[in-house]
Amino acid sequence: MDRRILDVSDQVISFNGAHYTAWHARRQYLVTGDQAALYRELEYVGTMAERNEKNYQVWHHRRVVAEVLGDITGELPFVDKILMLDAKARLNNTLFSPHLSPERKLILHVCILLPFRIIMHGVTDSGLLLQCHSLISRR
Repeated sequence: MDRRILDVSDQVISFNGAHYTAWHARRQYLVTGDQAALYRELEYVGTMAERNEKNYQVWHHRRVVAEVLGDITGELPFVDKILMLDAKARLNNTLFSPHLSPERKLILHVCILLPFRIIMHGVTDSGLLLQCHSLISRR
């Protein structure tokens, strides 16, 4: 096999990210490759995981590539990043739900979304927790 397998499988995966055979073909090709190709593959699969974090094939492929590399040092921070993206997406979906009362939207925004943004930017605000508690206890 040559490098074309990566190009063709990339095209297939762009149409269907859960296409098992395309991921399998990539793995078969990359396992025999060099370290640099495997690190590039981790970047590629990282991008795919950010687009579709609930895709089993993406996570399985990433695990196999990391195991072949023997380097899992970046995996925990990567998983944390994906979990934060997923939490933010879930929160935004809830926050903009038409079935949520304005009062609950305010509570969600002040007590969950705002601290989330503060944590992401490394700023802490101890008074925020007190504000959240007073908002919730008024209910």
